[in-house]
Amino acid sequence: MRTHPFLKRDRPYFKLIGGANFTHYEHLRYLAGIYAAAGADLIDVAATVEAVEAAMTGIADARANGFPADPLVMVSVTASDDPHCRLAVKVEDRCTWICPHCQNACPHGAIDEGLNILADRCVGCDACVPACPYEAIEMVHAPFNPSLSVLWDAGARALELHTGSGSRQELNAWQDSCTDWVRRGGLFSVSLNAVQLSEDEAIALAHEVESWFPDDRIILQADGKPISGTSELESSLGAIAFSRTLVASGVRGVVQPAGGANAHTARLAIERGVSIGGVGVGSVARGIVLGRSAEAKGLQTGLLPFSRLVGEDLLRAQGLVGSIINIAKTLG
Repeated sequence: MRTHPFLKRDRPYFKLIGGANFTHYEHLRYLAGIYAAAGADLIDVAATVEAVEAAMTGIADARANGFPADPLVMVSVTASDDPHCRLAVKVEDRCTWICPHCQNACPHGAIDEGLNILADRCVGCDACVPACPYEAIEMVHAPFNPSLSVLWDAGARALELHTGSGSRQELNAWQDSCTDWVRRGGLFSVSLNAVQLSEDEAIALAHEVESWFPDDRIILQADGKPISGTSELESSLGAIAFSRTLVASGVRGVVQPAGGANAHTARLAIERGVSIGGVGVGSVARGIVLGRSAEAKGLQTGLLPFSRLVGEDLLRAQGLVGSIINIAKTLG
């Protein structure tokens, strides 16, 4: 059984989840630079050339500022019904364009002062939908259909397939591209979510996708509740429970919790005897950095050079990354 060099480390890895539909590339460059400087191992972005280039540029920015950054860039592709490819859209004739409920509910800064939804910043969390009393926001699925060869040429070396509700016809259409990625030497992950899949469905699908790679270990992302993370301890519990289920099913791959993950996740996994390879953090990782500081706002709008990569944003990112990579690894 071959194990990708990325998975041979003696500690849990940290994966930054940039968002499978997040296409604000200036923000993404900044986010990748901050987390590369903070010690992230994997930076997961939308499956576009521009997203890969933004991440690669952010990593280069971190190196140019003296940080020994060497994370892999991952691209995420999705089944057509997966929540990671959703976007919020306004039903304009229902919106009052006055009340701030949707803007107040959005944790990602994707609704501006004019109450317009900024598609390039929306990550599909759907927090705005129940907040609107006029039913003026709907979620639409908008998956990318990329050329994986082009993304490889752009510098991506890791690939994640989000399975949605598990349509075999749709997922099997990705099989040849995914196995070719691994033959090239790339890292592969399959993301299963506990909202759309029952435990039995997730276990069956995990083993089925593993069978595509009879000679290689892959990552199985246990997405407890997609795009839901907060800083509270309870936020991690679903991902930990789902990880335990996959581990107990006897999968060959490395299980990695996400979907609610935060600074508590790695510690909780160890305390509860759940063997994990790493942790993927999205909502919390983005939220503690983007737009918080004057440096971030200036860099994201091109008003400051990346040499100003200092201050509170980096300290917050280092704290989050450290909560995972400094925990003793329990993977057998």
